[in-house]
Amino acid sequence: MNNIFDKQGDKNGWRKTTERIFLISLTGIWLIIGGCTSVDTIRLTSQTFPSKNSIQELEVLSRTPERAHVAIAELRVEDEAVGFEKMQGAILKKAAKLGADAVVFRRGTKRIVATPAYGGYAYGYRSPGWGFGGFGRANYSYYGYGPGTPMTHDTTVRSLTGIAIRYKDAL
Repeated sequence: MNNIFDKQGDKNGWRKTTERIFLISLTGIWLIIGGCTSVDTIRLTSQTFPSKNSIQELEVLSRTPERAHVAIAELRVEDEAVGFEKMQGAILKKAAKLGADAVVFRRGTKRIVATPAYGGYAYGYRSPGWGFGGFGRANYSYYGYGPGTPMTHDTTVRSLTGIAIRYKDAL
């Protein structure tokens, strides 16, 4: 039986192919999970403006300017996996697409949310806490966590909001 690895005389060919498949899969998972930070957008005007070429053209403000302006949209990012810098970058990209001249950022917030995890997911089938056959007792365990008993773990959620504005003299 001829094998492509035998033809090339490569004894490590199978290993190299497996490593390539693993790296491609890992890259795909990374792109799916961490590819984008979504920006929730609430339009505050029906006016549209030409997009900016770069986020470098935008001003980053912490207070509403006294200069006459139109509020284009409220932009908000809420995520548990990224930091405030990436959130700010995502908001600035969205504001540039909307044609904003500046973004007035509100102070970012960080809150802890209790997220439920059920017994089977937290411990595994044969571990104390699952109850499925734990210590010889079906559907119950000595620790009081059965298969449908939720336990909570804390998740830190960060959020950042900005108002995209366009100066009236730039209209």
